[in-house]
Amino acid sequence: MPHVDDHLQNHPKPKGILTLLSLAGLFGASGIACLAASRHLSATVTGREMVQLAGMMLLVHAPSLIGIALLGVVHLIKNKDCFITGFALAIGGGLFAADMLCRSATDSPLFPMAAPLGGSILIFGWFWLFLRSILTTITEHRS
Repeated sequence: MPHVDDHLQNHPKPKGILTLLSLAGLFGASGIACLAASRHLSATVTGREMVQLAGMMLLVHAPSLIGIALLGVVHLIKNKDCFITGFALAIGGGLFAADMLCRSATDSPLFPMAAPLGGSILIFGWFWLFLRSILTTITEHRS
């Protein structure tokens, strides 16, 4: 009887899926590091809160990236749509967190409007997942 490992080794893994999983690991580790660091910072309360916010943003999206990658693996949603969603969440979440960390360290934004841009990209990513899921459901019910 074949093992699960044999089955997985015989199926190609799209590079985008592996990239999303790698980003999920990076987000998880970075989120934990930010939350741990925020407990030991001698920065102002606002500075600590920004580091905590960055950590929470990263930690919330780490399992989301894993889930989105799995949607592509099981072909519940087209890989292209998983990649668009996943990379939008990674870019948006990373940009938002980077801006919070930059503000905490320097009292200046990463660049003007970085956090709102990151937030907007996050909203796009989540909305893309919603839209493509609804359209896939409608298309399959018509068949």
